[in-house]
Amino acid sequence: MSTPPTNPLTYTGYPKWPFFGGPGYLIAIKFADSPIGAYNEIFFIPGMYKPKCSLIPWFSVQRIWVDSLASRHAGRSIWGIPKEMATFNWTESAPGAKNSWTSLVLTDNASGKVAFRANMTDLVLGPEMTIPSWLLPSNVRKVVQWPIDDSANTFLGSKTAFAATNISQYTNMKTGTSMRPVLTELTFTGEDAQLSKVSDMYVDRQLFTGSADNKVKLLPLALHFNQGTQVSLGAPEYISTCK
Repeated sequence: MSTPPTNPLTYTGYPKWPFFGGPGYLIAIKFADSPIGAYNEIFFIPGMYKPKCSLIPWFSVQRIWVDSLASRHAGRSIWGIPKEMATFNWTESAPGAKNSWTSLVLTDNASGKVAFRANMTDLVLGPEMTIPSWLLPSNVRKVVQWPIDDSANTFLGSKTAFAATNISQYTNMKTGTSMRPVLTELTFTGEDAQLSKVSDMYVDRQLFTGSADNKVKLLPLALHFNQGTQVSLGAPEYISTCK
């Protein structure tokens, strides 16, 4: 990226952390099951940020879309992840195809604009050749976020299932009137990954970065994790040096 993204709208009023760059990630996930049901998600980690009170920089989710109101509310209230609503249009090749492919069109619900579009085709590297998940440098990351008070939003989902996330334990992580950054572990475990070629890719710069002039450079390659991969977020915690 030429310059870091602007703060998400939900972080209005918070100071902007210094941007340290480094590798960034764009990750799209189809959750077949979760404590709040099946849903889709795509999130953008542009690089690393260093809160003033932290001794080291951390990755941070700066843009994220889901198609579940329950996920949106949980992500904001528990982990400070600035989730917005979107429509996901997936198209996939028939099961068992030699060169399986997946197409995704993501439409931002607030603006009605296409935020992201891409076709992904698995590359045949050799007989049953995949990339072991334990070799991936992004296998486990920690992300830092600002707490979000999402109590004013209407939650439309299964209250029984949603209670399983123990939202009452983490909602509105405040110390008096001060707000401290929240640190959460993001973990991918399970199945190995298939290398995929990405083509016909489009990213709305304004929606992803806050500026139509900001360049977002994405590699034309992706890692395709098959069904069975587990994606989880740990319990939020405070950075020890942030009092």
